Order: sequence, then C-alpha cells, then structure tokens
Amino acid sequence: MWPIFLFRNPNKVLLILLSLLIFSACRVQKNYSVSTVNEKLVLDGRLNREQLNVLVKENWLTINYKSYKPDSLTYKKLVQTDLDSLSFLIFAGSWCSDTKLELPRFLKVIDTLNLGKNPLEMYFLDINKKSKFVNPTVYNISLVPTFLILRAGKEIGRIEETPKESIEKDVVQILRSKH
Repeated sequence: MWPIFLFRNPNKVLLILLSLLIFSACRVQKNYSVSTVNEKLVLDGRLNREQLNVLVKENWLTINYKSYKPDSLTYKKLVQTDLDSLSFLIFAGSWCSDTKLELPRFLKVIDTLNLGKNPLEMYFLDINKKSKFVNPTVYNISLVPTFLILRAGKEIGRIEETPKESIEKDVVQILRSKH
C-alpha cells in the first residue's frame, strides 16, 4: 500500500521513480563469468590481472610466473627496440594446459620489460573457444593461448598455443620482422 502523502505530491513520486531508475541503471555489470566443467575452472570474458589473480585459486598462475626466467640476452635485445607503441591482446582458456604454462610466462616477460603501462587486454574463452563477451573469430582465434602483439593498434604478429622457441625470443622475432 502506497503512503497517502505520495499521491498528494506527484513530484515526490516522480523523484522516487527517477531515483529507482538511475539506481538500477548504475548496477555494475561484469565483463566475465565463472563456471566449472568437469571440475575445471572455466572463465569466460574480459579480465584484468587483478581479477585473474583473485579468480584462479589453483597454483599454476603463481608457480609458473615465479619459476620462469626470461633469457637475459634476448631481454637485452627487446629493451633495445621501440616498445612504447606496443599493446597486447591475449586469448586464453583457464581450462587449457598450454594457457596454464604460457600465460604466466608471457606476463612475466611483460613485467620484466616493464611494459605494465602498455595496454593489455585479456579474454578468456570457454571450452568450445567461444565467449558471451567477445567474438574470437573476429581475431581468427583457433588456438589458446594466443598472444597478439600490436603496434599502434595493428597486429604485427602472434604467438599461438606454444612459442616456437620461447616467449621472449618469439617476441624479438616478431618485432624484428615487422620493425
């Protein structure tokens, strides 16, 4: 039952309805979903590194990040290239063994190069390599993980599933071939 004072003042009714509308529109929408399939964590959508660290309760992310030692000679070659205009687009599968190995390594290389200021977008795909939040076919994604390296917003190369040599060596090769 509506309080009688509301009907005496239509402006109050309007104000309350407008407030409810604004409140419902301000609800935060997640850019990802979390589920399990066959006891495997399945992330779907765009996540930042902080969200990834919170959601991944398994040790693969931390262990593989800490244990990876990028090659120092290759690292020096990377430091000598123009890294400011680079950005990265990652497609991964939280259920995928290659992602569990290579994603932490890729993040370690990014951190070792001090590229935290460079744009990095990370999308997780479900077990069918699809997503409710992004269309991976737009980027020709058929394997996970796929690391796209972009310069000024245009793809200059990619590492698919596993690197040919190592993450940092493959990145150097991409930068040299497209430099």
